[in-house]
Amino acid sequence: MRQLFKHLPPRETCRRLLRGDLAAFCALQRRALPAAAQLTAAELADALALGELWGVFCEDRLLAALALLPLNAPCRPCLAAARLAEENLCALPAPARAALVWAPAADPGIPLQEAERALCALLKTACARAEALGLPEGIAAAVPVRGAVPAALFRAGLWMTGLRPLLRLCACYLFTLAPPREILYNREHQLHLPLCETRLLGHRLEEGWCASGYADGIFLLTRQPEGRSAGPAPGRQEDTR
Repeated sequence: MRQLFKHLPPRETCRRLLRGDLAAFCALQRRALPAAAQLTAAELADALALGELWGVFCEDRLLAALALLPLNAPCRPCLAAARLAEENLCALPAPARAALVWAPAADPGIPLQEAERALCALLKTACARAEALGLPEGIAAAVPVRGAVPAALFRAGLWMTGLRPLLRLCACYLFTLAPPREILYNREHQLHLPLCETRLLGHRLEEGWCASGYADGIFLLTRQPEGRSAGPAPGRQEDTR
């Protein structure tokens, strides 16, 4: 039996992080996120006190992690997003009814397929936790522009609704739960934009387009369904370069 265990592949586990995991969490942030997106010691303390940290481990190695907080939590990662939601921008859900996923990140040293699998597991867990915490509108996610765009967010049922500076003016893509697939599929109202066209992407999101997919450095944009916020009037988009 012991010989059999030696040949089994390492098992990945998704679990809530404890204080003893903070060193690994911070090390992963340093490897995967721009400096402005990394949570400070005070913000980490808030995340533990007001919300939760979750990670995917392979044996003792942290492969991916995220912070999960009520969108209306009185801490820096949530304040800007909650204000945008109250102003009905970026199609964000009501702050008292949703959770914020801050900077889901995977170790850049692992294969892309493994990273996306770990991020999908994390996002599914975040959705389940939001429901368990009595937040019926699920999750919204903030993903730093200068980091990698996880295609796993789209595969997990999210779409990109905004592009805003959050937390020390760190520009972030904002994701919310997508509507049913039949609403998204509309060939007459689709655009394709490369990842490098950040400013143009921001303007299109302001005009009411949403990114519903991402592959090979290209975003697929589709029109928002009737009744969803189209964002502020032209001219209010921040320069996110």
